[in-house]
Amino acid sequence: MSHSAIPVPLVSAHLEAGPPDPGGVRAPRPRPTIPVDPAHDTEDLQLKKKTRRLGQRWAAVLLAAAPLGCGEAAPDSAFLIADERIELVDLEARLREDDPAVSLFGVGDAVWLDGGGLVVTDMRNGRVVWLTKDFGLVREVGGSGRGPGEFMSPTALERHGDALYVLDPGANRVTVLTLDGGVLETHQMKGPVSSLAVHPELGVLVGSAAFPGYYAERVTDGSETEPFAPIPEELATPERRSAIMPGDYLIATPDGAVHVLDEIGQALVSYDARGERARIRRLPEAYAASVVREREGGRKAFGEAVMGMSLLSGVSLTTDGRLLVLGHQGDIIGLVLDLSRGTATPIMEPLSGPLSWINGGVAGLYDGSTLVLARNTEILRIRTRLVEG
Repeated sequence: MSHSAIPVPLVSAHLEAGPPDPGGVRAPRPRPTIPVDPAHDTEDLQLKKKTRRLGQRWAAVLLAAAPLGCGEAAPDSAFLIADERIELVDLEARLREDDPAVSLFGVGDAVWLDGGGLVVTDMRNGRVVWLTKDFGLVREVGGSGRGPGEFMSPTALERHGDALYVLDPGANRVTVLTLDGGVLETHQMKGPVSSLAVHPELGVLVGSAAFPGYYAERVTDGSETEPFAPIPEELATPERRSAIMPGDYLIATPDGAVHVLDEIGQALVSYDARGERARIRRLPEAYAASVVREREGGRKAFGEAVMGMSLLSGVSLTTDGRLLVLGHQGDIIGLVLDLSRGTATPIMEPLSGPLSWINGGVAGLYDGSTLVLARNTEILRIRTRLVEG
């Protein structure tokens, strides 16, 4: 349902080029508009006017959703685009890649600490880094290696209570740290592994290709793991079976559910604490279609190996229990999914002005007013605003 006139990038956010200096000049790009005939000011045209700023390709989704009414839950089959959007307003803090105190090289993930500080994984330096709210260095632990407290390529990061869980695909394991960086334990996975979730009852869950037909493996008592989250038949497509490493992201929510963001299927698959599937919701059709076009473009350019690329950048829990999904598609840099309402609120890329160089990130955190974006070698803290209509 998206329009072919909307340009779609052919590389993922993981491969995006570094931003120009904010002082550089970048010509504003006009937003697409929806032609309206004033002589036929029907309810349908009023809805088109209301959604004009979201871009033409989103209008079709909203028009299709109109019979349900604003605020009503979406059907099981798909999320609906909310009648609101999140805009980036002001850059409050920026940790540049050339900062002499930190110099991150490949940020993989981030979690909040009490008081607004952060912990981030630094993949290529094999370390975990603690930062203040304004991105000052507090401590770092690790270093490249396979010994206790060392990391080959730490990526996903989860906080659960007073512990930090670090996924290291390079060593195929999960390391559990104290909030001060001390090593508590490690879990060796069968792997290869790709994402991480920690559940209060189920414990450590890791996105993994170890068990065919399942999204994940779960750490059981002792050193063993078992399969978790069977892949729904309708999502077990030939495209998925041919993938080198499918881009699946796991997350646990406060209600006890476990969710898998299936990138190839463009769906959020939810499971209960027993591992039984509860629901499948597709991402909004226009957004999903853009991701599919990007994947197809990549396959034409690079061959089947593109199936190992992640075109979405991950999922994190917002402070109010929603899900932040990052993935740059057109002028959208991400979505905030409300599971109770079945809606998706788009986060808009600034198309002009001093923040127009910000076009997404590889990891993010959102508290309803502040968006933290990790952009491979730098971190941004951005004030946002919610705009209705």
